[in-house]
Formats: sequence, structure tokens, C-alpha cells
Amino acid sequence: MDHVWIQQRPHLAPLVLRLDAVLKLADELYEHGRANGDAVDYGAFEERVARATAEVDQSVQQIR
Repeated sequence: MDHVWIQQRPHLAPLVLRLDAVLKLADELYEHGRANGDAVDYGAFEERVARATAEVDQSVQQIR
């Protein structure tokens, strides 16, 4: 995320952090698949994604 963009919108900083966490989860899954092709525990991964997206939802609702 461009630092100038977030500096101009400090009220969105918590949301940016939450969205970044979701993107890191997606990247983790991608890298895991590329690295060794092992099976992924999708149930556990989906729980992590659900928690992360719930935090995004909370951040959006807290913007005032």
C-alpha cells in the first residue's frame, strides 16, 4: 500500500492492516502450494481466513 495514500487517510489505517493480513494468508497458501505441493488443511486455513475477514468487517464498521 502506498504510504502517501494511507497518510492521507489515517482513519483507514486499521482497515489496511486487516486487509494486509488477509493478503498474507492468501500468499501463504500460494507459497505452500508452490514450495512442495503438499496437501493443505483447508478446514484450518478457512478458519484462519474467516477470522481475518471478520476482523476486516469489524474495522470497516469502526470507521467514523
